[in-house]
Amino acid sequence: MASQRDQSTITAYHEAGHAVMAMACGFHVTVMSIEESEHGRGHVRWQTAEILTKESRSAMVLVFSAGMAADLLHWGSVNGGSDEMSLGHFDYRLQAQPHLIELGREGSFDTYMAVSASILKRPELWAWVVDFADLMLTAGTINGVEVLRRAFERIPKIGSREHAQLELVIENTPMLLSGR
Repeated sequence: MASQRDQSTITAYHEAGHAVMAMACGFHVTVMSIEESEHGRGHVRWQTAEILTKESRSAMVLVFSAGMAADLLHWGSVNGGSDEMSLGHFDYRLQAQPHLIELGREGSFDTYMAVSASILKRPELWAWVVDFADLMLTAGTINGVEVLRRAFERIPKIGSREHAQLELVIENTPMLLSGR
């Protein structure tokens, strides 16, 4: 029988996924929370690049898609219920859309989400997702500048070379799926 996750756990993993991916992409996270706010149920604040390049836009889409990716990974690890893991997906799809359009990749959010999942399930990153989720379940909000700075320094980064390889995968996924 599938175990049901409570809403706080779903939100904690979702927000932790955004935060870890943001840090892995080199963005500084300033707060992560599972508490209700004007942003909805849970949120992560992170500093985006001042100048939007192709790489930074792509990294931002990875961050937007990482919440759902982390949620899916956690849901699968606990054999979650049939539909309780899909919260928060559509808002981030909308936030990612302008970047996807600029990249010429409209309609590829799900591909970015799959790439995010493959990155987040790396043991050295998934451990951070679990730790942040557990901490948010206890504290509600993580906003300590020193704590987040230390985490940023320790979380493995996606370098430019790896990012370029990920871009090739994302760019060629429609062709691979169609068999061309």
